[in-house]
Amino acid sequence: MPKIKDRVIDIARRYQVTLATGLVLILLTGLSLAILAWLTLTTIQRNQDVRRGFLDRDLREITLRLDAEERQTFERNVDRLIPNYRTVSPLLLPRQYYVALPPPNIRSTPRLPPRNCFLNLETAEKADSPFPTTRVCPYFAENKSLGRYLFLSATISDDSLVPLRPGDVNINADALKITVRYKSKVATWWLTYQTTPATTRGRYEITAIRENADHTRERDRRVEGWAYTQNQADGSQIVNLVVRIDFKEFLTSSDTEEDIWPPQDWEKIQLSLARKDLAANGSQAKTVTYNSLAKTALSGFELAEAFIKSHTELVVVTDDIPPSIHRIYSPSEADGIALDPFGYVSIVDGDLLVKGRQLTRTHILPDTKLTLKAIHSANTVNAGVWQAISVLIVLSIGSLVFAPYLLKNLLIPIFTLTRQSRRLLHNSSNIDNFSYGEKVSEIGILARSLNELLDETRRQAQREASRKFDEIRIREDNLRVLGHEIRAPLQALLSLHPEGTTTHPYLKRMRAALPHLHDGVEAQEAFGNRELVLEETDIAIVASDFAASAHLLEIQDVTYSGPTDGVSCWVDFEAIEDVFSHIIKNAADYRSEKTPIQISIEVVGEHAILIFKNIGPRIPSEHIESIFEFGFSTKEKKKDAGAGIGLYVARVYVSKMNGDIRAENLEHGVQFQIRLPLVT
Repeated sequence: MPKIKDRVIDIARRYQVTLATGLVLILLTGLSLAILAWLTLTTIQRNQDVRRGFLDRDLREITLRLDAEERQTFERNVDRLIPNYRTVSPLLLPRQYYVALPPPNIRSTPRLPPRNCFLNLETAEKADSPFPTTRVCPYFAENKSLGRYLFLSATISDDSLVPLRPGDVNINADALKITVRYKSKVATWWLTYQTTPATTRGRYEITAIRENADHTRERDRRVEGWAYTQNQADGSQIVNLVVRIDFKEFLTSSDTEEDIWPPQDWEKIQLSLARKDLAANGSQAKTVTYNSLAKTALSGFELAEAFIKSHTELVVVTDDIPPSIHRIYSPSEADGIALDPFGYVSIVDGDLLVKGRQLTRTHILPDTKLTLKAIHSANTVNAGVWQAISVLIVLSIGSLVFAPYLLKNLLIPIFTLTRQSRRLLHNSSNIDNFSYGEKVSEIGILARSLNELLDETRRQAQREASRKFDEIRIREDNLRVLGHEIRAPLQALLSLHPEGTTTHPYLKRMRAALPHLHDGVEAQEAFGNRELVLEETDIAIVASDFAASAHLLEIQDVTYSGPTDGVSCWVDFEAIEDVFSHIIKNAADYRSEKTPIQISIEVVGEHAILIFKNIGPRIPSEHIESIFEFGFSTKEKKKDAGAGIGLYVARVYVSKMNGDIRAENLEHGVQFQIRLPLVT
């Protein structure tokens, strides 16, 4: 047992990063799943609250879309007005809308039946139908005192109405053919239009020509009605028919004696419709037969559109005893998916339905004894949400399954190779070779490549160390000799050019650099060790004089703008001239041909700002700070050993003078800014 315990502790120490990573991965996965579950439950609860308000709103909107007469029509024909399509047969309306032909001097028109009574007729060739608009509303009036009539209201699109000529039994005119089937009785009429001296323009009496079983035709005065035309906004014309058919011939004596109305089995009455249309010149007659199924205008299913989208059941409940239920829409029926009452999850139109607490909302339909009831028995999770959650769950589980393999074959070897690489940085003798070189996988290839690289690096290091040791020794000897040989001539030059001459400062700077040359220190250390003597100096005079004498440095077109004196700062005169020289030389190297270098001074608060501008290429944004580093240069090939040193020296000297220097890109060039504190 102690050996096993020690082994576990050793593994934990060796692979602590891997174990920590695995543990964090497990915790994050578990936390992610918990958050996903919480978000899902929260979303479902939020959806329930929102859906409750939506259901109340949608139920109210159904009421607003129906006027009082449409609601009463829906109440009396609820089963027939629910589906989008129904057979062409009469409905039961609370009153009649038929009125007799008014006198010629009165232009009034009868009120049309409710919208949901109408059927939009269709032909087998809907796309090629020559009659784009044909609507009919066959109905019985609930009040039997109005007479035993079958009423027909129709709207027909017809731009050139051809009326029936007197005595024409061949019906060379526009006509609507109607066939009524009730029980064993069948009757067919051609409803034609006829003008009379008593009618005015745009109005026609309906002349009904009955077609008998032996194909003979005769006028039937038991069918009466009239028609009137209306012009539409698009320039087309429609014809409205108002017709009533005496239904007594279809009734038996028992129906009449028992005073039954509407007639028994009136829902089973079937109507067949056809239409004949003549051109304006009376030729080229077109005849079309309408389908027995027609689309209900403003059907209950159409009103349930919002409930269909939300997969909510919508029913109509009557106040009968017991109450009857009429389903307008049910998700299991309309979507063609049988929801298992004992199941919990179903997919409908891509949405995920999770069985949950039933949500029920009701709304009384005004002017009727009907109640609309919406039932939502499942929590809906939108397709995009549940699919995203599923993908995240699969990925999380896949990560857990793949984690051990990943740790053993990839992460642990990488961590081991990484630790061995770091150990090499401190002492290469501790590692003879990298581990995992015996593996045949990509990790093995990497380990063998590192071992080969390690061997070759050691051989090269040994050769380079031997060679560089000799080179460094020779260079140091040469530098010491060079410094010794320069010292005496330089001292003589200082005697010939005493202080006050223009050349004395430059010779003095050369003498200051000799100790570093003689001692063989690195350039960065030499610049950093240089001691500056800060004196109160009028920097405006220094800048203007420098611009005027820049030609001595073989740099032309250097201009100065700003104050000529009165800007005092604490600076080392020789160092500040050195800074100016490095910046000007850099600007001269990169400026566009025949463009000036502009020097200016601005006083801002307690600081003097020296600005050096040139027109030319901009500095790459990633190098805007690197140009001040020692040895860095944006030139593709360094022209001399001093490349990459000037701006480094400028920053070191300006920093020693308690200032700062920075570069920035302009629209067409570059500017350097030196900020120095003023003498207070």
